[in-house]
Amino acid sequence: MDDISRKSRILGLLFLGGYYIEIGTMSIVEDRLWKWECGMRKLEGGNKAKV
Repeated sequence: MDDISRKSRILGLLFLGGYYIEIGTMSIVEDRLWKWECGMRKLEGGNKAKV
């Protein structure tokens, strides 16, 4: 009985760990996309201001 509970606990931790890692990578990707988009907008705004 103790062995089963230990296995289920490890599986639960692995599942939660994967879940948090997935959220972390998604937020990093979204952050980079947001920064890239802001950079492109600044470049476009700068070009428009020069013209």
